Amino acid sequence: MLGDEGSGWSLGREGIKSVLTYTANGLPLLPWHRDILNHLGVSDPDLLLTAATRLAETCPPGPAESERKKRIAGCARIVVGAEGDEADRVLGKVAREVVDVLRPLVGRLEGDLEDTILSVTGGLGGSAFWKRVEGLMSLEGWKWHSVCYLADPAEQGLRSLLQRDSVNR
Repeated sequence: MLGDEGSGWSLGREGIKSVLTYTANGLPLLPWHRDILNHLGVSDPDLLLTAATRLAETCPPGPAESERKKRIAGCARIVVGAEGDEADRVLGKVAREVVDVLRPLVGRLEGDLEDTILSVTGGLGGSAFWKRVEGLMSLEGWKWHSVCYLADPAEQGLRSLLQRDSVNR
């Protein structure tokens, strides 16, 4: 699927928005909010947006944007490891994004869903976040044949192709 909905970047972005919302409303920051600030190298929440969105001046625009997204996505693991109602709210919001992204695919598969393997890529596969996603898919009545977590899809795809080629020789 294309897009950033339900990605580590989306989860990191929502974590940053949580820090900004708490700050704007004069609420005390949560411990994981402080962890996000530390991850982005700032102690003052008023500097958070600048720290999260700045582009490296020495990089061309494409690689600089990629680095910015990685910096934001790096906040995802902090949110996944956090406890409490606000962390649960953020996790739930982004987990619903994953379900919403999958909904058109599930609609096209109709009765073939139980024969379909859902391949999940990225560093959050198998985490508490994906347990949340799996729970929402279950509430939707979606029963996949299996869910496969691929940490490095390019490497695993290449290994599969090489294995297939060696079998076909």
